[in-house]
Amino acid sequence: MPKRDGKWFSRENYTSRGKFIQCDVNPEIFSSKQEDKCPKCKKLREEWFWCRFCEIKEFKEKKWTSGNKDIDELIKESQIKATKFWNFIEWIPSESIEKHDLIGKGGFASVYAATWINGPRIKPSITDDGTVNIVRAERWPVALKRLNKISKNFLKEVKTHIELKNDYIVRCFGITKDPESEDYMMVTDYVENGDLRKYLQNNFRNLTWKSKIEMLLEIAKGLKTIHDSGYLHRDLHAGNILPDRIVQIADLGLSGPADLIIPENQLCGVIPYMAPETLRKATYSKSTDVYSFSMLMWEMASNKRPFATRSHGTYLILNIAEGLRPTIPPNIPKVYKDLMVECWDQVPSKRPTVDKLIKRLETFLNNICWHSTPKIALQFDHAERCRLESLTNEIENDSTHLHPEAFYDSRNLSQYSLLDNDESKLIVNDVNDVDSKHYHSEDLSNIDGAIYLEVDNSTNTHSVELISMSRGLSETN
Repeated sequence: MPKRDGKWFSRENYTSRGKFIQCDVNPEIFSSKQEDKCPKCKKLREEWFWCRFCEIKEFKEKKWTSGNKDIDELIKESQIKATKFWNFIEWIPSESIEKHDLIGKGGFASVYAATWINGPRIKPSITDDGTVNIVRAERWPVALKRLNKISKNFLKEVKTHIELKNDYIVRCFGITKDPESEDYMMVTDYVENGDLRKYLQNNFRNLTWKSKIEMLLEIAKGLKTIHDSGYLHRDLHAGNILPDRIVQIADLGLSGPADLIIPENQLCGVIPYMAPETLRKATYSKSTDVYSFSMLMWEMASNKRPFATRSHGTYLILNIAEGLRPTIPPNIPKVYKDLMVECWDQVPSKRPTVDKLIKRLETFLNNICWHSTPKIALQFDHAERCRLESLTNEIENDSTHLHPEAFYDSRNLSQYSLLDNDESKLIVNDVNDVDSKHYHSEDLSNIDGAIYLEVDNSTNTHSVELISMSRGLSETN
């Protein structure tokens, strides 16, 4: 940890997440207009004795290259537009990175744990003559994300990280190059706890309802950052949620402007988290992200992955489009259940906006802490008592019942054509798929599932009434 520069800073605080040091500047010194001026250019420094004008000048004068013109331009643009001493990405030479173990591999990327020898910028340090030096946190743990195929999507994801800088979005420090494969890799913050699924497996027994609501609220705030910036995430699932001191949203590879049209043959994702309208027509909206959020709510309440005992193929796609949802866990607060059900409503317009979602979650949290509305507070009190009583039993999860064809990494779903216009059948292009037929809604009488939303295909409207139906075997997860 860097030494305290007591003359200039009255307090410093490391965030446990590895963001940067937050410093309270000594007000007696900072109030001096003379100290505010940069000794080099004589212009007023914008924050913490950091001169943006001199920094940009140095950026322009530095001679470096990544070996890729587009990457060079992206990094330089980020640096020229910097508004804070840490708020930009860097070209990080490979010799500054110690790559460690492979920690994750999905359909589109591989992720490695690593150490950044120089580390990120954490604060400006002021010498007696007023010269500013930027202090770095040496040997900083980072994650390296390498796309399986370098393409414009790599640059798009980095650019999205730049535009969505926020405490609730995983931080991207810059770009490096693997000296062995010569692949470019994103350098991001590393979270030791892993993703939400791993976190729940290790911590569910001790996770109170207060903690669950706090975590969901932070996820919702991250989603608000994305939506308020005119973006959609398009791939929100437990593998892209990183809990630590603050819960962060990661993997913006499929994110993009809300008006971006995704061709049917490029449909990607994790089927259980995908909204029915996405599975039917490759339609994305803010409401589809909210639908994905409902599955995170379900996972937080149950400690299971949605549809873990099902094959993630044709039948499940059609079932979800027909209204199938996971069985609601027992002993959860009614207001929590009601919000979750609203978020997975068959009709996108009936799902809450992320702003309303945040407001409801904040209401839950206020009642847990302060009992401001007794009716709501009692529901969470009861749920917490049930949780504590259940601690004497073995905590269930789905690890021993996971279907061999259940996939929780994003993958290309182009092998499945979407439902046709009457929304009652699915066409599969892959003749090797076990469900490769045309499936009609009238053929679903024996498909397992306990909870369905009533869907009226004849009028293309949907009833919002939640009903329980016995269709063969009940949904076990």
